[in-house]
Amino acid sequence: MAMNLYNAGHDYISKILNVPGLKCLLLDEETTGMIGMIYSQSEIIAKQVFLVERIDKKQDKDEKKASMHHLSAVCLVRPTRESINHLKQLLKTPKFKEYHFFFTNILSGELLQELADADEFNLVRQVQEFFCDYYVLDDLLFHARLPSTRPLHAPEGQWGKQEDVMFERNMACLLACLLSVKKRPIIRYQRESPIAKKMATAVMHRMKEEADLFHTQGQAVLLVIDRRSDPVSPLLQQWTYQAMVHELIGINNNRVDLSKVPDIRKELREVVLHPMQDEFYRKSMYLNFGELGQSIKGLVARYQVKTQDTTKVDTIEDMQKFVDNYPEFRAMAGNVSKHVTMMQELSRLVSQRKLMDVSELEQDLACSNDHSAALEGVTRILDDNDVRFDEKLRLVMLYALRYETARNSLPQLKDILHDKANTDKERAKCRAVDEVIRYAGTDQRGGDLFGNGSLMSKASRFLSSGLKGVENIYTQHKPLLQTILEQLSKGKLKPSNYPFLDTSSSAQAKQVPKNVIVFVMGGVTYEEQACVASFNNDSNSPFQIMLGGSCLHNSRSFIEEHLLQMR
Repeated sequence: MAMNLYNAGHDYISKILNVPGLKCLLLDEETTGMIGMIYSQSEIIAKQVFLVERIDKKQDKDEKKASMHHLSAVCLVRPTRESINHLKQLLKTPKFKEYHFFFTNILSGELLQELADADEFNLVRQVQEFFCDYYVLDDLLFHARLPSTRPLHAPEGQWGKQEDVMFERNMACLLACLLSVKKRPIIRYQRESPIAKKMATAVMHRMKEEADLFHTQGQAVLLVIDRRSDPVSPLLQQWTYQAMVHELIGINNNRVDLSKVPDIRKELREVVLHPMQDEFYRKSMYLNFGELGQSIKGLVARYQVKTQDTTKVDTIEDMQKFVDNYPEFRAMAGNVSKHVTMMQELSRLVSQRKLMDVSELEQDLACSNDHSAALEGVTRILDDNDVRFDEKLRLVMLYALRYETARNSLPQLKDILHDKANTDKERAKCRAVDEVIRYAGTDQRGGDLFGNGSLMSKASRFLSSGLKGVENIYTQHKPLLQTILEQLSKGKLKPSNYPFLDTSSSAQAKQVPKNVIVFVMGGVTYEEQACVASFNNDSNSPFQIMLGGSCLHNSRSFIEEHLLQMR
């Protein structure tokens, strides 16, 4: 059976909302975000949902007295102590005619008993578990929305409540994913990572505890790896559509804030980028910048034929003017208007921030080993006042990772970087250079991220093929995950590097599974998602891959959240 988290989550919500009659949907903080990513507002209304509220909403006196006995309460919450306390309070002073409780993960017997004891008026009609305890970004991409797992790398004896909660949230996300797609996988983990091994062990223990739930066995592998094994991917400027938007503008729960774009139209200040709800985006999100320009240009050209408009459209600006001049085009294809606007803003930022020059140097740092050229290039960019501080910081971090164990000029580059900082915030960010080495230097990540050439590939240029304003770009770097998946697809992923948790499974090392679930402790990137999509779209690929992690990173979140929010 093909894995599809979006469909699984959507089916769960549909079943939950099948409670007959008018109803109020009560959510906690996290389920509010989760449901919004897989179920539209119009779909919720169509299910006779009269009202949507948070269970932790503070009510005034009038609201507390208000009776809604004509409505059923449908509660979808995570099975946490906080949520149980809110539900018990609802039952203490009920204002709905009946209550239906749904939990996004396994509910302990102890918490279930507490709910039963609190139901003094016998209003609870059902309590069920629906395993949607994750944020769905695509049919095969999910995360736990935990921007930092840095504290989990402290020795376990130093863990406190924060670390325990953080670890449990990652595990709950992963367990729910496995239950959603009905997999009881063989588990492998990254040998150099204590936290990857701990997560793998904890998941296996829970699968044994809940054997009645994890009863579907098949040719599936769960591979738990550590973000520290590849600190380079989150630091690079990206050039595929989806990854560019996340890096340069930001994607939050499939929404993009364009309110700061110059002269933005009111209806485009916030837009939705959802591959399951936007056909053009689904077909274009892995296109590189040049290909994307051609795709949008072709769409505008087809509409020109319909309108018999002969206006010359050569640049991104020409496309924007054409869209603005045809209100009926916006009405017929407002989605495309959104993407034209997005393309124009990406082009503006690339030019303004000199990202072509920066990216070329980033790619050289990631994929080649020429210290003198690297030093010269980084020094040149540091001296360029037109390049933003954040780009300069990323370059020095990449230099530090690449030449950590060689004779280097890192102290001088750090001094120059500090001198270029204009604010206290920028000066504080300079610490990230040392922190990235503490977090993911050679001694921490193990393996051979640079030395064996496994990440090197011939530079490939994607041409704009006639669309002015979109230049040639480099995409030399391939994430470490690609190498891991290539080895796994050939039955060559060494158990010495990625052991089986159950040693009796090691005989299957050379067998290629039909399904692979990769979970990255510390977060995933859209570059890695594009790599996974390439495998999944290849008719010769022996398996289907699902990718998840603690969060979804771009360079900003990786630096500011992961490296600077220290213990």
